[in-house]
Amino acid sequence: MSRGLGRVQRACLRVIEQYEAAGQRPTTLTITADVYRIKPDQNGKRRIGHAQHVSVKRALAVLQRKGLVLGQQHGVRADGLQAESCNLWSLVRG
Repeated sequence: MSRGLGRVQRACLRVIEQYEAAGQRPTTLTITADVYRIKPDQNGKRRIGHAQHVSVKRALAVLQRKGLVLGQQHGVRADGLQAESCNLWSLVRG
């Protein structure tokens, strides 16, 4: 029996809903920064930890498998030696 959605999954849904209300679609990194309330540093950059990023990616994957959100690839983001696909997220209405 399922125990329902976890804290990070619920937070992801809230963040996506807020962006959609403003007419926008957030990226995985934006969702991560908002879920963990990461503030910009002096240079205006929000430093996201690897564990936080992975946690949100896993939560979004589960939400997508459950049919609650839709991720659409929007190109590739290169960050130093690492390249990662950039997804835009939206809620599934139905």
